[in-house]
Amino acid sequence: MRLCHENNIRIICGKSDIFETDWEAILSTGGYSICKIESCLILNDCVEMQILRNRESSSYIILSGCLSCFNESVKEMCSLIDYISNVVNKDFKIDVLGNIYELNENISSVIYDAYREKHSAFKHTFGNIKLRVPPSRFYKDYKKMKNPFHKIISIFRKG
Repeated sequence: MRLCHENNIRIICGKSDIFETDWEAILSTGGYSICKIESCLILNDCVEMQILRNRESSSYIILSGCLSCFNESVKEMCSLIDYISNVVNKDFKIDVLGNIYELNENISSVIYDAYREKHSAFKHTFGNIKLRVPPSRFYKDYKKMKNPFHKIISIFRKG
């Protein structure tokens, strides 16, 4: 697989069998806790993993983490990238915000640098909040956390 340009649009070209791989089974045997929601796998309660196929039948994996648990998400993504590279035993490229990196580069530093401004803006908006959730659940869990009625119910449940 490789990156190609078609009509000034960057696309993934080539064939890959990652789409046909049973990632749920492979990752669960690798020690990851997995929850499946539609076409997305939630790994260790903070990273979402989607496997997509484009028109040219090329497959690729998208990893997403939440800024509310930024450090944990980056750590989980890097661990996952290492694990996947060992499973597929192939060279692959990593795309972070449109920039391509080799597997042997320090991906955690790349991710921290690429998302530094977004993480700062997140902290400015939400404060120094720590919620270990996947990105798709952040707003729902954040609203629950801020709801005073929910806090009262949580106190009664703990007691």
